Amino acid sequence: MIPLLFPEDIQVQLEPGRAVVGDAGVFVTSVIGKARRENVNWLYIDVGVFNGLMESIGGIKYKYIVGSRAETQKWTIAGPSCDSFDVIAHEVELPEPMIGDHLLILSSGAYTISYASEFNGFPVPKTILI
Repeated sequence: MIPLLFPEDIQVQLEPGRAVVGDAGVFVTSVIGKARRENVNWLYIDVGVFNGLMESIGGIKYKYIVGSRAETQKWTIAGPSCDSFDVIAHEVELPEPMIGDHLLILSSGAYTISYASEFNGFPVPKTILI
């Protein structure tokens, strides 16, 4: 027999969030710059923590895909704002992309656009439903 955890007159409702819609979204970004600073490869993309990737600050680890066959390297991925807080991830293994290449951020269907702002004049990314 399973014990009751709540009285019978309590209705439990859950907000499914990431478990239901996380994998439904792919953030399509573009590489806008690259640098090597103090032996670290930096990759700059056209969206950042202020444009929908704020959860990366809280520990969410996204998976990334770039269409390059170059040798894999470790990258620090940062957004476009030039704000020191606008760093999305450290030590991400990726083949070296070219400026203008797309970088796909997987499992970004939850809480991205709802967190986005027009910080520093950068627009909120568009949502395209397929």
